Amino acid sequence: IPELREAISEYHRLNDGVSIPPGNVIVGPGSKSLFFLLFLVFDGDIILLSPSWTTYYPQCRLTQKRTIIASSSFEDGWKLTPEILKKAISNSKPETPKLLVFNNPDNPTGIAYTEKELRALSLVFKKENLLVLSDEIYGQLHFGGNHQCLAKFYPEGTIVSNGISK
Repeated sequence: IPELREAISEYHRLNDGVSIPPGNVIVGPGSKSLFFLLFLVFDGDIILLSPSWTTYYPQCRLTQKRTIIASSSFEDGWKLTPEILKKAISNSKPETPKLLVFNNPDNPTGIAYTEKELRALSLVFKKENLLVLSDEIYGQLHFGGNHQCLAKFYPEGTIVSNGISK
C-alpha cells in the first residue's frame, strides 16, 4: 500500500530526523518474521549483543548462520562499545559480510544510546563495512523523549525496524 509506506517514511522524517524513501519501506505482519527472513537471506556472519532480546539467537540458530556474540557487562553500562565490537569480530574474516543486530532502546536492559555513543559506534560500523539491523521498536517509549535513531549517523548501512504495537 503506497500510502502506508509514504506515511511511515514521513513518520521517520518527523520523529527521527531521517529520510527513508517510501520505496525503501517494507511492511510486514511483525518484526520477528521480517528479522528471520533477513537472517535467512543474509550471506554472512550475524553479530548479536549479550544480553539481548530472547528471540534473536534462536532465529539465528534456525538459519544455521555463524553467530558472533558481543558481550557487554555492568561495567560497560550494558552497552555495545567500539572496543567490545572490535573484540567480537576480531576472529571473523574481514571479507565475510557481517550483520549486527542492534536494539535501541535495548530490551531487556532498558538502556538507550546517546548521540555521542552512536557517532562513535558508526565510525566502527563504517570501517568494518557492517550492515546494522537497528531494532528501534521502543524508540518512542524513551522516557527522556530524546531517542536517537542510528540511521541519522549511519544511513548507508542501517536497516531501521519499528512498529506500532508497543
